[in-house]
Amino acid sequence: MQGSRVVHQGRAGFFHRLVFAAAGVGAAFWGMAAHAQAVPPGFDQQAAFNRLLLSPTMQTFIATNVNALENPVLKAECPSLKVLEANRYDIVQRPVFEQNGQSVGLKSGVWVSMVKVERCGQPTMRRLLIKYEPDQKRFQAIPLLPGDFRGNLQLEVDARRIVIPGVMALAKCSDGKQVFALDVRSGGPSTAEGWSESWRLQTCGRKATVTVLYRKVGDGMDITGKDIKVE
Repeated sequence: MQGSRVVHQGRAGFFHRLVFAAAGVGAAFWGMAAHAQAVPPGFDQQAAFNRLLLSPTMQTFIATNVNALENPVLKAECPSLKVLEANRYDIVQRPVFEQNGQSVGLKSGVWVSMVKVERCGQPTMRRLLIKYEPDQKRFQAIPLLPGDFRGNLQLEVDARRIVIPGVMALAKCSDGKQVFALDVRSGGPSTAEGWSESWRLQTCGRKATVTVLYRKVGDGMDITGKDIKVE
């Protein structure tokens, strides 16, 4: 089960997925300069990250890009998402800041942002993998499974690899670019021993559902897809 963090405004910041339209925008906002050096002793990296992610500029990027990365099937059903809450995150690679002249800029960092949104009047979740690209001085964002997925990034990668080929085979779909995740719903409480989810997909134009089971085995998690139904 994922051990995400929640950060509250006023005490710390929160994490969200962002995409900068141009490298110049990223460079200007993050204060990246030609000659970077280590931050002073005692510099609070976590607090700096929180402040950046709570800034009004960053919040605008968050709201814009949650919509920009919505897959076309979901967007056709509901054209826009409204961000309700964005204070949960799961660190993949710890964000690191460095001194750039008179300012401090982000050097590196990768995280998953969990965003509560309103979609056509109903609350749901969106998750995005965010990576800072220092060479381009901008962020790269990748949309992850929509809905109530309970695992971390590695578990999602493994679950997709195990579940989606089986659904594609039953749907007689051979084009991975025509597979879209539409929703993930929890099958009950999540515990350290495991949990279940229901995935809703579209594969080559056909809607499908599959039950995904997670069961702790040793230090890992066994993943099983069953009860595949294709319309």
